[in-house]
Amino acid sequence: MGWYLPLATWTGIGLISLFFVPASGATTTWATAPVAEWIVGLAAIGFGCWGFWRHGGRQITAAGLLCLSCAVMVGYAGIYWTINLSGAFPGSLYAATLICYLSTIAMYAVFWVGTEASFPQVEPPVESESQALWAIRVGLVFVVAGIFLHVAHAPGDPELGGVAFDGVLLLALGLVSLPGRSHLRRSRGAVAGVAFLLYYSLIFTGSGRLVVATLGLGVIAVLCRTYRGRILKGLVLIAAPPALLYAGLIRNKAPTSSAVAQNGFDSIVTPLSYFGKLIALNASGQLQLGHGSTFVATAVAAVPRSLWANKPVGFGAVLTQIFEPALVSSHESLAGLAAGEWYFDFGFVGIIVMVLALGAFVALIDRKFLVNLGRPLDARGRIIGRLCLIILVVGFPDLYWVGTFTYVARLVPRIAVVGILYALWAWKVPNVRRTPPSRSRVGVGTRTAPVHGGAVTVRSRLQ
Repeated sequence: MGWYLPLATWTGIGLISLFFVPASGATTTWATAPVAEWIVGLAAIGFGCWGFWRHGGRQITAAGLLCLSCAVMVGYAGIYWTINLSGAFPGSLYAATLICYLSTIAMYAVFWVGTEASFPQVEPPVESESQALWAIRVGLVFVVAGIFLHVAHAPGDPELGGVAFDGVLLLALGLVSLPGRSHLRRSRGAVAGVAFLLYYSLIFTGSGRLVVATLGLGVIAVLCRTYRGRILKGLVLIAAPPALLYAGLIRNKAPTSSAVAQNGFDSIVTPLSYFGKLIALNASGQLQLGHGSTFVATAVAAVPRSLWANKPVGFGAVLTQIFEPALVSSHESLAGLAAGEWYFDFGFVGIIVMVLALGAFVALIDRKFLVNLGRPLDARGRIIGRLCLIILVVGFPDLYWVGTFTYVARLVPRIAVVGILYALWAWKVPNVRRTPPSRSRVGVGTRTAPVHGGAVTVRSRLQ
């Protein structure tokens, strides 16, 4: 029961905001100060940071990143609009904020609660350095190749950015899995930071800031168990406000073809606004629900439009058709949050389905992740499997921000590189080095992490 008390508290704080909704209702324009939005916006920031800090201990998890996404894309965005739209605040924007906030809490309560302490907190020791050196070599090759392809404007760029993206993460995995004392692994992690900076300085052009943030979170997800306590998680929370400010400034200076973004913060705060506008259209009877069309578009994204002229378009393109029809010809795509996509397709029922579907999917990925974390990276198959899971975990902010179509579009190039790695180096190669039962023993420093009916034994050195 103690697990649910914090969630009940966060829920209660959000529901208090209902007492400050003007008598005119939640779908009208508020001429008074939007106190209700202030409450739920600040609550979303608090809950998001709490969930990120709590879930997984020192390990970054998919559930924790979804909570952090709520803090930034719902809480921060809500506060931004309270400041900029005070005196003419759309009540539907408050409704969107409250829906996102409560639905994220609901996912935590139904699927993620009780799993916070299941994640191993130390990296299992590896006796041989051969597989780590393989990961380092291949990671370096991928980083250099990705940078070269980008600088040379090779066909397929920027999709080929997945090569360098995966290379940075693979390099980090190899560095931290080298045998040696923990302080040596921490110093090797600095090399992974240099690789990230190379990606940032040579591939990043000012657009696609969430891709860079995702890569940074991926590197931290690899390194976080090599440091004592939750120091890297704390640094993420401390760095988030200045990082948001800096991201807005570099977007203002970066060349962009977007006719939608008016300043560097628009891509962060407008998704919540578009979700609110969908709610307002639906309340006035002007919204035609998609009935799952955007999910179909995601599923058939690989089918050429030349073969299917009337193929459904993704959620971002749908938002452009509704709110910026003049930009359809330039193929602009807007963002409206994952909750906005489910709402567009199925109305309020879609929010309930989203809680069940997305919450269960995140829980599934986290279960696979914690099992992998309990195993030493002593085989190429395990290293590639860890790489794949980290890519899936750190990609969830994309899904929360824009919905399924762009999420899958960004995920596919990264996973494709993983598939190439597996086909070249791990297919039909045993992934598990088994120890005969007679020789296995539980020694000093052994930890056991519960995994929903099973257990993962993690052998760690005393520190």
